[in-house]
Amino acid sequence: MAVAIAIGRLACFVGGCCYGLPTSLPWGVDFGDGPRHPTQLYEMAFHLSAALVLAVMERRDLCRGQRIKLYIMAYLVYRFLTEFIRPEPRLVFTLTGYQLACLAWLPVFAFLWVRDAIAGEREASASR
Repeated sequence: MAVAIAIGRLACFVGGCCYGLPTSLPWGVDFGDGPRHPTQLYEMAFHLSAALVLAVMERRDLCRGQRIKLYIMAYLVYRFLTEFIRPEPRLVFTLTGYQLACLAWLPVFAFLWVRDAIAGEREASASR
């Protein structure tokens, strides 16, 4: 899934959508109105890195049953942070709608992580 999303972000870059705020950084990309943060490429790098980490975790059998939650929580944190360099409307306390959604969903997935970790420990204890 992470690789598929990364490919989608590459398509956004090629299509010239979903770019960030203007920047003076040397890697800024001109999408027709001056150099901007290539947030599509930042996100592509995030998802490819996540895919690599998740593949290693799977190979080592780490966090079985929890990896998708870990990926989603990492993405929620990533997206919350990168929204500061995206030209999205600010809604509440200078936060975007995406940031508000991230703040709402992160505790939900953290709760699910903890709940499932506790259930897994109980299961392991019962089978000993």
